[in-house]
Amino acid sequence: MMDQSRLLPSLLLVTFVAYVLPLAAGNDSLPQRRSMAIHEKRTNIPRHYARAGDADLDAVMKFRIGLKSRDVTGLEKALYDVSVPGSPNYGQHLTANEVRNYMSASSESISAVTEWLSEHEITDIDTSSTAGNWLSFSAPVSKANELFDTTFHSFVHKRTNEVTIRTLEYSISRDLAHHIEVVHPTVSFGTSPVRSSVSSIARSDVQARDETIDPSCNDTITPKCLQELYGIPTTPATQSSNQIAVPGLIDFFAQFSDLKSFLEEFRPDIPSNTTFAVETLDEGRNLQGPDKGATEANLDIQYTVGLATGVPVTFVSVGNDTTDGALGFLDVVEYLLNI
Repeated sequence: MMDQSRLLPSLLLVTFVAYVLPLAAGNDSLPQRRSMAIHEKRTNIPRHYARAGDADLDAVMKFRIGLKSRDVTGLEKALYDVSVPGSPNYGQHLTANEVRNYMSASSESISAVTEWLSEHEITDIDTSSTAGNWLSFSAPVSKANELFDTTFHSFVHKRTNEVTIRTLEYSISRDLAHHIEVVHPTVSFGTSPVRSSVSSIARSDVQARDETIDPSCNDTITPKCLQELYGIPTTPATQSSNQIAVPGLIDFFAQFSDLKSFLEEFRPDIPSNTTFAVETLDEGRNLQGPDKGATEANLDIQYTVGLATGVPVTFVSVGNDTTDGALGFLDVVEYLLNI
């Protein structure tokens, strides 16, 4: 019979070789904790907000990572080149593909950031932005805290009581600093909507500039004034591919009935039933009614339809489900690049 005192050490050695060593080797292959550095930071909460404690760890946030573009300087130069009278390329506007060539991120940047996210078990990474320089993904607050080495908090808007999840600083891996421009939503709270029921009219001495312009334009600007001041034709456009989009943000709605009244008074030469199409983004809507109109949305639509005679106009209404840090402007740009 084998000596039990000799058997026990042998069994322990076999166990160590069979189980402990593979686990140690496996740990060597796991991603190591990256060196992190603060990427953005703010010291104060916007005055319209109040802190309401740590955010719910299970709340799911939609993130966008803005990557460094290939050649922003080249794009700026190209835009001046087509915009300055006298330039050889004046009026030869860039196509969406030409803009993308300047703005898109490098494949190296996309791969590096995607790998970092994958290390944190984030799998729903979307790299299909039209401009080619944004990544998007969703993650619960608990995962976002870990990913960005921070703590997300809930903030309440003092006037609307809307709750926003943000942080006052966040970090990214040091080796990604030259790949990443910005992460949203993080430290940016956006712009609080400013609503006004009355338009202010800027006075100017148009008579001093051109005696043929109606003197009433000194007090009130109408489509007729703008046509005279800028030489805008009143004849319908003939280019069938022309179209104009007018964005509507932060629940500013354009009213069909108000446009009809506007055209009847200021453009009686075109049918008063001329209207506009509506596209919605981010759960947007375009509510109608005497209490739903907004000065800015009505002003934009009425003067666009009233001046661009015969050009199809689309009102792009953006809802509150935005994650672009610009109240939906980026989503409008994405929409325009895709039509």
